[in-house]
Amino acid sequence: MRVHCPEPRPRRSPGGWRRAALLLPVAALAACSSPRPPSAAEPQVVRATRSLFGATVAVSVTARDRGEVERAQRSVLAALGEARRVEDAMTAGGPLLAQVGRTAGRPVDLPEDLFRLTTHALRLAELTGGAYDPTAGPVRELYANGRAPAAAALHARLALVGAKQVRLTPRPPGFVGTVALGRAGMTLEVDPLWRPYAVDRAAAHLAQSGIADFLVDAGTAAAARGAAPRGAWRVGVADASREGAWAARLFLKDAGMAVAARPACPAAAACPPPVDPRTGVPAAGLD
Repeated sequence: MRVHCPEPRPRRSPGGWRRAALLLPVAALAACSSPRPPSAAEPQVVRATRSLFGATVAVSVTARDRGEVERAQRSVLAALGEARRVEDAMTAGGPLLAQVGRTAGRPVDLPEDLFRLTTHALRLAELTGGAYDPTAGPVRELYANGRAPAAAALHARLALVGAKQVRLTPRPPGFVGTVALGRAGMTLEVDPLWRPYAVDRAAAHLAQSGIADFLVDAGTAAAARGAAPRGAWRVGVADASREGAWAARLFLKDAGMAVAARPACPAAAACPPPVDPRTGVPAAGLD
């Protein structure tokens, strides 16, 4: 596209690029009175989205000049591909974790992603003092009908909860190994962590590819590095109680975030409350 100016020679405006599944901003035409050389073109964001983990995952990369646009296009698609690979690992990991519960006391081989994620889950349980616990399933099951369980039943189930009863054994040289549960009846669940883990792996892929400025946003989890064209990356956290409203707006730069959200529940259903794994009773102050 050319812009015809009063001067004898026309000047070429910064062009836009389009590719399937990419949303690229169209650069404004340069003013004839103050043309910019191509090297001084304003940065733009190359963005792609994909439906993963029951949400829209978006990858955005800042392209500083024309030469970076094609590289940015390849990078966002590759990062989404990495997130899709993690989603596939999640699907395959469900039966494996069910097997861990059925073979309590005997080690079960875990592939790399599931071993990494289980390691993160146990570390998170330690950092939160047990407020998060991947073995809390037996206690949560007692509240499935929306009513409080009997004291004796709760006491028996609490014996089946405790991240310290999970034994992870790495097997070099790769980041793989085995996992075993200390008691029959225990379960191991890491489902809430798959989406943040996918964001982390996609971000790591971008960083290892040499991308300096990017945002990976999956709604309840995001990771950012560098900056958007106009400063820090901006993300929103949806308000579950008000459709179309934001609970928070955050600015991220060289940072990440993840939000723990209670699953949606129909108004007429008897929905179980969020349970504190340390006590087995509903957690006060949580909605």
